[in-house]
Amino acid sequence: YLTRFARIVFASTQQGYEGTGQGFAIKFQAQLDQQTPGWRQSLLQQPIRWGTEDKLEQWAQAVFLSDIGLDSAVKEDEIEVTACRFRPVSQAALLADDRLLMTLFGLMQVTHYRTRPADILLLLEQADTTIWLADYQQQCVGCAIVVNEGALAEEMAEAIYYGRRRLSGHL
Repeated sequence: YLTRFARIVFASTQQGYEGTGQGFAIKFQAQLDQQTPGWRQSLLQQPIRWGTEDKLEQWAQAVFLSDIGLDSAVKEDEIEVTACRFRPVSQAALLADDRLLMTLFGLMQVTHYRTRPADILLLLEQADTTIWLADYQQQCVGCAIVVNEGALAEEMAEAIYYGRRRLSGHL
C-alpha cells in the first residue's frame, strides 16, 4: 500500500495492552522511514474516548499498570553503552522499591508490544529468573530478564535430546 497510494492514514494506539499499537511503533515506523521518508506523525494530546482527568480512567490505568511509560530524561540516542553500569537486581529488591519496579515494568511496556499486567507476577515469582539492569547517569535505561533453563537430571536431558520429551516453557 505504501507505494500504491500518494496519501494513506494509519491510526493506532500505543497505550494499553492491545499489542498492535506497540507493534506499530516498534516495527512499522521503521518500515515507513525506509519506504516513505518524510512521512508525518500526529499525536492526540487529549483523549477522545473519555474526558481529560477522568477519574475512572485514572483508576483503571493505576490498577492495570497501563500507563506507566518511561520516567527517564535520558534519550535513547544519548546513551553511551560503554558508560552504562550493569547490575543484577533481586526480586526482593524490586518488591521493596516500587519506583524501580515501575521503571522496569515501564521499560518492558514500551519496548515489547506483548507485555501484560500478568507479566509483573511472573517477573516477581519465578525462582529461575535473574534480572539485570542497565543504569546510565543514575537512571535505569535497560533490562534483561534471564530465565535460567537446564539443571536437568541426565535421564531427562537424554529424553529431550532424542525427542522423547519436551519441557513446557523451555527453549
